[in-house]
Amino acid sequence: MKTYLKMKKGVAAICTACTIIASFSCFDNKVYAADDKDEGYKNSDFESKYFEISEEGLDTNAYPFMEDTGEDSDSSYSDSNGSFDEFTEEDKVFLSGADVSLSGIYITENDKDHIVAGAVVDNPLGYDLEYRWIACLKDDDAWSEISPWALNMEWLDWTPEKSGDYAIMVMVRIAGEEEYIQKETYAEYHKHIKDKCQTPYLGEGGGYLIGFETYDNPNQEYQYEMIVMDLSLLAAGSPTPWIYTTGQLRLLPGTDPSDGKTMWTVWQPEYGYYLTLFRLHDATGEIIDEVCYGFENIPVVKKSWETTYGYSVIEPYLDDILRVSTNSSMSDEQKLRSAYLYVVNNFTYRSLSANHPAEFTSAEYYAYKTMSTGYGNCYGFSAVFYYLALKIGYDAQWYCGSVGTRKDPHGWVEIGGLIYDTELERYNNVNLYGVTNGHPYKYWY
Repeated sequence: MKTYLKMKKGVAAICTACTIIASFSCFDNKVYAADDKDEGYKNSDFESKYFEISEEGLDTNAYPFMEDTGEDSDSSYSDSNGSFDEFTEEDKVFLSGADVSLSGIYITENDKDHIVAGAVVDNPLGYDLEYRWIACLKDDDAWSEISPWALNMEWLDWTPEKSGDYAIMVMVRIAGEEEYIQKETYAEYHKHIKDKCQTPYLGEGGGYLIGFETYDNPNQEYQYEMIVMDLSLLAAGSPTPWIYTTGQLRLLPGTDPSDGKTMWTVWQPEYGYYLTLFRLHDATGEIIDEVCYGFENIPVVKKSWETTYGYSVIEPYLDDILRVSTNSSMSDEQKLRSAYLYVVNNFTYRSLSANHPAEFTSAEYYAYKTMSTGYGNCYGFSAVFYYLALKIGYDAQWYCGSVGTRKDPHGWVEIGGLIYDTELERYNNVNLYGVTNGHPYKYWY
């Protein structure tokens, strides 16, 4: 799993304080080091003074540059750069005594030329509204005015003077009034760094391929640098948490598909949590832009039910259901409820054979037949929900027993001792989401 980390104040100070002085050149997909004497770095890749990135490993189609997904670890960024539709009623702040509300700031463009953002305002009575825009760097406590109070200035088109992580605030008031409401969001602005990439390396030796691209590289004077911090060492108070560096490199035309504007390197991390600093220097060595990116290199330990052939067959169907029925902003409980309703509303009853191929368990095959055809019996309905609940993270149990006074054969799911019965809810029109046994039906094991 990859997680975007915004640069906090303390980390930013460390990034700024860490300066590497070296002289390098790059050509023919090889990186040569002129010197590597800083004992604060473990840089085994440079022991032979160069390493080679294979053409297979540098397949540009295999390594698309990353875009900010909005999956931030810092909850204060949760409403940043989202789509207009992501704002909810809970986001609104209101002017007292007036039917005017502000939900947030919607960023429509963010590139080297400008940041374009709009205030998401609801003004059904058509008041004349004034807007004021201010901003500050996250590492700075001083706000600067971008646009003074002005009528109908709900849109901001702004080019910051320098790269950095910015807090942007809009204030809204009825024209001529003193009271105002406000909202803020955050945006990374980079005048020089265009994109970054960090992904498992597919070439010989494995590891991670990391790289970044700039908008330009006038006269090939820029110096590119990538350094990696071990966050475990940082948390332990190590004076040297930076464990890998490329040093500062000048790129020559013809060394990459972007004609001297993209730098790549490969490194082999141990298991742990890391932060990569992509840093750009001008011809004098002064830092002119930098981006931090956090990631984890942790082995995925599969549950026993995830390792079977039958599960490998049904997993794509489960992923498709969760993709359309849930989203990343939901809690696990909301995801479970949504997945439950999906099963209730999207499958139709049809009897299924109890016989199943040897490579499938009974639950896997019932789930497979139901999801692949759209039809299933109580065992199929419940098996689908069972696996959806497992994927969401619940300790679910699938039961085949009987139900009701007649003890009709039946299948259902239990989580934490509560019963979840998708098939009976669909056809008896009664709530059976997380109910106790006997209310309303008695289940027999």
